[in-house]
Amino acid sequence: MGLMMFYADHWEGASDVYDDLVDILVQAMKTYFESHPTLHAYRTLCSIEHCHQELQEKLLEISVYSRAAALCALAVFQHIHLPSSMRTVLENASHLFEAQDGVSLRIATSFLIKHPESKDFALSFVEKQLSACLETARSSFFWTFKFGEAEDVLQELSTLSSLAPRSAKRSEKVQAWVKNILIAKSPLTDPFSMAAMIFGLDDHQDDDDGDEDDEDQTNLDRDPNLQFDGAVEHLSISAARPKPRDLCEIGRKYQVKRISEWLQLLTSLSHDLRPARNKILLNFERLVYQRLPWMKFPDVVAELKLQ
Repeated sequence: MGLMMFYADHWEGASDVYDDLVDILVQAMKTYFESHPTLHAYRTLCSIEHCHQELQEKLLEISVYSRAAALCALAVFQHIHLPSSMRTVLENASHLFEAQDGVSLRIATSFLIKHPESKDFALSFVEKQLSACLETARSSFFWTFKFGEAEDVLQELSTLSSLAPRSAKRSEKVQAWVKNILIAKSPLTDPFSMAAMIFGLDDHQDDDDGDEDDEDQTNLDRDPNLQFDGAVEHLSISAARPKPRDLCEIGRKYQVKRISEWLQLLTSLSHDLRPARNKILLNFERLVYQRLPWMKFPDVVAELKLQ
């Protein structure tokens, strides 16, 4: 008994346009990939159509001006073991990467270090990243403390070398020096106070009297879902909000973490790369003392950490 096929008549011509439909969908996926590149999308497209070379060339093209494309390109080229292309991305798109991209950059760098043809470049890239971290840390110090040029700082601290470590006189001088370079905090460093000033509202943070203000504030606290309806006169700022942490305090831990993780990468290098590692660390130490000269004095560093 022959096999009988049961299907609707309108499906008879569907197979004729199947290939056209696939081409339309694949082209749509490629267009979407250009604006939302990911390793998963790359692998999916390549499983549907043999377009490896096309997508790789597109990634190299758009990685110069797209951070997402640059990160995707690093992941893709590592997946298909193309260290030369990864090097090209790092050379041409390094200006696009942000602090939160550190994990992706370290994974890519570790991969490049394991390949002889890209080892020297990867080590040089690590040294540049450490230098960039140091400049970021230096900028945050200069925004928090009244630091002048490095020569002036060294001149002010030069007398510490002649004082006995842990002596009372040296401790007093260190504390006086740190106190002198501290920038007094302005009430406008609070973003809510800044917003109040911009909108022409009163800042009640320092008002201890005024029953009417307290009553209005209590009403505000009872309804945390109050929303800004677009009218400036209806905008209220709750003084009961927790005080936001200082931006330098928030950024400091990320800066330390970023430097530590790059240093950990150097520590994990194989034995044959120890000479290169030691050279990088020595250059970094010299750069630290050059850009942050007060780091030569442990007691000054300890006092700065208390601020």
